[in-house]
Amino acid sequence: MRVEIEPDALEVDDATHLAPARPREVRVAVFGDAALLRATMLASKNDGVADRVARVAPSTVLASDARSADLVLDLAGDAGVGASASTWVLRVVPPATPTAWVGPFLVERHHPLLVGTTFDGVAWVGDESADLGGAPIVSAGFATLVSERTVYEGREIVLNTDLAAGTFTRSPDWPILLSNLVEWRRRALPGPRDVNLVVGQELWVGAPEGGTFVLEGPTGRVERSGTRELLFPAFELPGAYTLSRDGRRIADVGVGFLDATESDLRGLSSGSAGGGGAATARIAGGSSRSEWLLTLLALALVAADWWFLGRRGAR
Repeated sequence: MRVEIEPDALEVDDATHLAPARPREVRVAVFGDAALLRATMLASKNDGVADRVARVAPSTVLASDARSADLVLDLAGDAGVGASASTWVLRVVPPATPTAWVGPFLVERHHPLLVGTTFDGVAWVGDESADLGGAPIVSAGFATLVSERTVYEGREIVLNTDLAAGTFTRSPDWPILLSNLVEWRRRALPGPRDVNLVVGQELWVGAPEGGTFVLEGPTGRVERSGTRELLFPAFELPGAYTLSRDGRRIADVGVGFLDATESDLRGLSSGSAGGGGAATARIAGGSSRSEWLLTLLALALVAADWWFLGRRGAR
């Protein structure tokens, strides 16, 4: 779609291109008994699992089985859920020998799973000697509490904990972690993250199954090959672009022009516009005609008062 406005002094922003944006829904499968779902706040008497997951992370759909899911929440630690090679799995491993920690915890706060978490005041129950595999992203001393690793085309996040014990699932960090996980998974879904961009932005494309991706438009042709995530350079010209994979068109991309200085209204003040007359607006640092007249009148009154009092004093 091409949207145009009346021409003005800046010709480049007189038109913009909008591409059809389809919702990038994440299919989530949740495994765990009713007691565990209630303990993890993922079910209640009034809300089902789908409602609770949607509250934590919008644009999610509950999958009926692991193989059709983009993301599996294996809360019971059942390694035989049957996820596909490209599925992301959050697996909980209940401790064989429970140990409690109250911090401080070593947290990789820049990890996409943990952005916004604090673990302040959390009582964590896990196994001090558990071997989770992967890279530790939350630790207590020498014990790994949360790890992350790549498995085939997917990812596996392992929690060394008893979710029904401790206070982790009753802290703000639990829904933050789940929300981060869903959004992280969404960014890795096949296809472009966003199809409506502005000049200066880059195009990220999820490519979990690999392939050759070609972007064509006003700036020419750019080709990228690989797996997982591909980055196309920042757009230099606005317009309509097409993205194809292995010769098949998969998405349209619209790029508009945005001048930050034109959109910066911090230096402006309020104004008013009459129904049929010309609009009058005041700009910070300037004044309207009525303000100047009022200022001159005030100065005249002060001068008259000073002159009158001076004459009385002279008498």
